[in-house]
Amino acid sequence: MIDKLNQFDVVKLRSAQNVKFLSGPQGRVTDPDGEWIIAGFVDNECLITKQSTMIRVPHVDLILVGTYSKNGFNKKLADITKPN
Repeated sequence: MIDKLNQFDVVKLRSAQNVKFLSGPQGRVTDPDGEWIIAGFVDNECLITKQSTMIRVPHVDLILVGTYSKNGFNKKLADITKPN
């Protein structure tokens, strides 16, 4: 399934038991429920973000909610950065 996941896809966690890496503001716990964004991939696992927290989880612990075209995203980003 990892080949079906792409950067910037929206996912939900099936389980938080296999979280291997956590980075976020000290003293602020992020609710594992809700939607997360795939930031990238490391060693066949997914780095996902929500608010200011990033976690690393196996792809089998994710449910795909929505997908975006990376090319479309990059085009819109380029259009935003052009001066009027």
